[in-house]
Amino acid sequence: MENGASGREEYRQWLAPYLSAWARHNIHFGIAGGWNALQKYRGCFHAACVDIHVGSGSGFLRVPRVLPPECDLTVAVLSDVMTYRFPYRYGDATRRGTVNGHFLDTGLLQEQLLPCMRDLGQRVKMILLPVQHIYRTENVLFAAFIDRLARFLDVMPHTCRYGVAMCNREYLLPEYFACLHERNIAHVLNASPAMPSVLDQVQLPHALTTDVAVVRTTLNMIPELQLGIVETVRRCIDEHRTLYIDIDEDEEHSMLSSLAVLMEMLNSDLARLSPIKQKAA
Repeated sequence: MENGASGREEYRQWLAPYLSAWARHNIHFGIAGGWNALQKYRGCFHAACVDIHVGSGSGFLRVPRVLPPECDLTVAVLSDVMTYRFPYRYGDATRRGTVNGHFLDTGLLQEQLLPCMRDLGQRVKMILLPVQHIYRTENVLFAAFIDRLARFLDVMPHTCRYGVAMCNREYLLPEYFACLHERNIAHVLNASPAMPSVLDQVQLPHALTTDVAVVRTTLNMIPELQLGIVETVRRCIDEHRTLYIDIDEDEEHSMLSSLAVLMEMLNSDLARLSPIKQKAA
């Protein structure tokens, strides 16, 4: 297939039946990121994940005009509340390098989220809460972190479903997954550099904490990443879970051509799992 606008349209037409078929089986492929990506791939996906910087006056009010009404919408909340220590390049020089006194402050986050949720309403299927990486030098013990996370989640409004995106591999312990499972909150399988691969995460016991699973990743040609997505799809099909695969656009790769490769892998791998073929074998 060709590159450019004509090649993109050719990929769209080739992919459309596959994406629609997967959506009918509750496997939703979606574009993730900012407004440009959403505009570029409008009409191609049945789901989208929008990054919003709450409390910063960003233009999330445009979302209803960008997305088709039938598109399932996930919101990834980017807020200082999810940061343990302000980075040294933080805009407010007085806070650079200081511990954030509002880390996992539910009240502040709700105040920031209120205008967004009032505008988007029932369009939002899930809110993703990315907890920024906490460096080992902070000496934040797991017990203290999980207690704070539990208290944070306990008072979040129950009007929407949530997912937590973790960036500390050392916190991926049974107690963490139990904390999410007890509150019906999804662990977001993600490709953060500090995390195990998606393939390794999905094989962890109890990593799929609810009946809705979420993957947030770029879609490139790394075999382990592709296998991780395939394994997650296989598990969700087998266990009757809904799955949202939110794909960040990678400038080094063609989004749609990479997705076409993944579709071929899924078709080949899952065809072997077909109950009809198994009976005939």
